[in-house]
Parts: sequence; structure tokens; C-alpha cells
Amino acid sequence: MPARLMSFSVLALAALLLGAANRTASAAEGFAEYALLEFDAAVHGGQAWHGPQSGLLLYPAGWAVGDAAALVVHDGPSLGAMGRDVRERLLQEQAAVLELAAGPQPPAILVPAAFAALHALRHHAGAGLVVIIGVGMAGEVALLSADPAQADRHAGADGPRFSAHLHLDPLQARFLPGNQSADAREAWPARASALCIALAQSDVFDPGNPSATVARDCSVALTAIGP
Repeated sequence: MPARLMSFSVLALAALLLGAANRTASAAEGFAEYALLEFDAAVHGGQAWHGPQSGLLLYPAGWAVGDAAALVVHDGPSLGAMGRDVRERLLQEQAAVLELAAGPQPPAILVPAAFAALHALRHHAGAGLVVIIGVGMAGEVALLSADPAQADRHAGADGPRFSAHLHLDPLQARFLPGNQSADAREAWPARASALCIALAQSDVFDPGNPSATVARDCSVALTAIGP
């Protein structure tokens, strides 16, 4: 199945959400457009699995081709409160957001789907640098995708790579740099720092866990040998 991208205005999405269970028009706040982005994990070496092979890609206002995006992997079937807060903070940082629900599958099975989504984000949505963020138990997918051997297997030696891998866990968050250099125009160190500050202030982390410490650890990890 080739990846496809279908975009709609926020007004069209609001109309759709009004007809959906447990949704209201306020769910459309925080982004200007959305798209249904389809991808095929089998093309990237994945096995058959019973999860979605598409996801809603949310765009912040003013997003343009070449801007950043984030793939948020969560336990599913929908984002919990912590995940929704992460999504909103990413949109505020002007990153488009694509969600991937892990469901009951072991994290390793989701790795091909993550790279399929990355390929679709880069080649069909036109995203620039892409980070992968895991929330909950599914966060291990973000760490597994940092393995260069996994990237070579599922994206090819010359295929796109994630610019950063983040597992947001309230007890033991982990942050890993990507395996592909970013264009100097992306100003990665500054962007990574802003991303880390935003995520450290999210609902994932307990108020007793100083956000400044989380942000520092995140920024150091992503920029020390990062893209």
C-alpha cells in the first residue's frame, strides 16, 4: 500500500469531530490542519500485525514543507492525558505530530512501522527533521529504533533516520541522539534544547521531579553526539 496524504482544513476536522463519540470542537484547538497519512510496515520489513497502518498527522499553524515533525508512539488505542499534553507541547513548538498506537503488540514488532511512518513523514508529508517519542510502555519502540542495525534493516543504508529518540517515562526517562546529521539550517542544538524544556514540563513527569533536571539531561544527551 503506497503512502498517501489527505489534508483537510481545521473547519472540516471540527465538523468531523463533532460527529465523533466523546469529541467536541475544542479537540481541534492547537493545530490548523490535519492529514490522514498512510504507510505500509511490510514494505520496510515488518510482519503482518493488527494495528493501524495510518495515523492523523496534525499540523501547527504556519507549518511548511521542511519543518520538523514528531512521531509519538503510545500504548493505544488513544492517547491518555499525559500523551495529549505531550502532543500539545509539540504543536506549540511548531512541530507536526503523527501518532502511532502500539496496542498489544510487543515493541519490537512496531519498529518497522515506525520507520514506515518516518519514510511517509519525510517523503510524502515533506517533513524535515523527525524525532520519535515514546509515551508509556510503548516508549521502548523509540529506543529500539535508535539501533543503527535496525535503521539499516528497515530504512536502508541511505534512508531517513530519526533525529532523536525519546522515551518519556516518569520513573526513568531516556534520551538518545539520532543517527543522521541535521542540516545546519535546522539549528539542532537550539531546537533540541527548546524541545527538551517543553517536554520536561509535560504531565509525564511528577511535580517532584524537577523539570530543569529533566530538560538538562535531555538536552545534553541529544546534543553531545547528536545530529
